[in-house]
Amino acid sequence: MEALLLAIYATIVWLIFFKFKLLPWTTSAKVIVVTIPVVGMITLILLLNVFAPSSGDVIVVRNSVGIVSQVKGRVIDVPVRINQRVKQGDVLFKIDATQYKAQVNSIKAKLDLATLRVSENQQLVAAGAGNRFDLEKAQADLLDLQEQFKHAQYDLEQTVMRAPSDGIIVNVQLRPGAYVAA
Repeated sequence: MEALLLAIYATIVWLIFFKFKLLPWTTSAKVIVVTIPVVGMITLILLLNVFAPSSGDVIVVRNSVGIVSQVKGRVIDVPVRINQRVKQGDVLFKIDATQYKAQVNSIKAKLDLATLRVSENQQLVAAGAGNRFDLEKAQADLLDLQEQFKHAQYDLEQTVMRAPSDGIIVNVQLRPGAYVAA
């Protein structure tokens, strides 16, 4: 930009003093012709330093995704490192799943028992020996346990944290043995 302004200024000086000879080429004219661009360029550079946005430390802004565990527990494995490329679905870290597996197994056993009770109550009601209220309660318990089972399975799946999208790992603060709170 400065070079373009100097070229335009030099063309104007050439037209005024040499081509059309509108002004004489005297010593005072020479001083003025040299002083004007020097002062103008210094002023331009100072103004650009004050008003034009610039930065010495360039930062490239990219979308980033913070990874937060949905379940609590002790971290047992962190297979990723800083600046490592990951694909969607790659394992980022694993949490000890022992208590979550036990919870799934416990609810599964209760679910099997509730299914058996619903079946028994249906047979008793059909034979006229059972109470309709007991059947409805058993069915409600079964539905409740099915929801608990889905929730327990979800918690178990969340013990393995996977990359939500392709990207680069920029910060790893987890180490095996660290405790993660949900």
